[in-house]
Amino acid sequence: MKYNLSLSIIFLLCSIGAAQEPTRSQQLGRSVAELYQNGKYDEAIPIAEEIVGLERKAATVRNLVSALENLAELKIARFKRLIAEFNAGAIEPDAIKDSLAKLNGGAESAEKNLREAIELADRDAIGPAEQRAAIRSNLAWLLYHYQPNDPELVIAFDKTGRDKFEMRSRARYQERIGEAANLYRQASKIAQEADPKSNTALLTTYKFAEFALANGDLEDAIQLLETSIADVERIYGPKSASIVQPLELYIKALTATGQDDLAFDALSRLVRVTGKSAEISKDPVNISYRADKVFAPVNSSSVEANATANKETATLSGRSATFNSSFEAMLAVSTHGRQLYNGAFPANINKVPVKVLVDESGKVVEAEAGIADKDLKRDAEKAVMDWKFKPFTSAGKPRRMKGYVVCTLFTDRLMKRL
Repeated sequence: MKYNLSLSIIFLLCSIGAAQEPTRSQQLGRSVAELYQNGKYDEAIPIAEEIVGLERKAATVRNLVSALENLAELKIARFKRLIAEFNAGAIEPDAIKDSLAKLNGGAESAEKNLREAIELADRDAIGPAEQRAAIRSNLAWLLYHYQPNDPELVIAFDKTGRDKFEMRSRARYQERIGEAANLYRQASKIAQEADPKSNTALLTTYKFAEFALANGDLEDAIQLLETSIADVERIYGPKSASIVQPLELYIKALTATGQDDLAFDALSRLVRVTGKSAEISKDPVNISYRADKVFAPVNSSSVEANATANKETATLSGRSATFNSSFEAMLAVSTHGRQLYNGAFPANINKVPVKVLVDESGKVVEAEAGIADKDLKRDAEKAVMDWKFKPFTSAGKPRRMKGYVVCTLFTDRLMKRL
């Protein structure tokens, strides 16, 4: 279910073989393909950018679309590796700033490359259907996994600031996720209409299912995975290795929705296909976006306690200033006691993962935060216990859900997770 090379890079290499005298772009394309295969993305990207420039001058739209796709895929590959390195703590402290700039800049420019490629391909109705579907899938993936910086997204402890943070976070998420879903639907339709038995059609359905599950859309995810499994079985047979990935994801979705019998049957099927022992993954599903308060940040208990204490101090100082004490007068006009209310005090965002068990009505019955700090662990668990989830129903029967959510805590310092 995976490509080793992007479609456009494969196409470019085939073009080189067919041409008697390779063009400059094709010669550079050889280098790009080799660097791509060896994971040398930083070296490959400038060459891919040169190819884009050459194809713009040549004014061959089809080749320009492929060049833009190549360039975007290289940037996405580097983006994925940087994310993995950040998560593993593999980036040295003095390199974090440059790595973040590379990550954000690469993702933003990749999005622009893919949007231009789609516009060109659709406008002139050119290029293989497989390529047009793949470009849409790549852009959809990027829209979900990358959120550009929002200068209006102010982090503040006061209610007005928190409300604005929630509103803008929700709007930005819904805009990008909505577009991503539409792109996946378009990609699936293009691939199915071109050749429903193609690898592109199978891969697009699987990616759409993967997206739905990551987005907490368990109903669509399960349906798409059942379709994916059935398609692979029909085209390649019940023991094809291509059925492994959708089966694994299917088991994960069934386990998250309390359908243990079906999950066990799917697991047994996986064992028969692979010939190896297997067990149900303990990696939980992210069901954050089924919750009503997922975008609402919460002040940590220490912040609230400090805010109350500072406010009381400022109030008392104001009253005692009439005694002409220079120290008391200074306190009376100080903004220290008001900073936690007007957003001037520096805040840090802590994204705390919390494992949850949700009953049939959508109420949280268990919550366990994965963070070392005991106070923030308690704060996150307390906040999530008040969340209400969209209930999951299968065959008309409501079922429990289990997975994890991400709780946003505003604190005056960064914390370490478990």
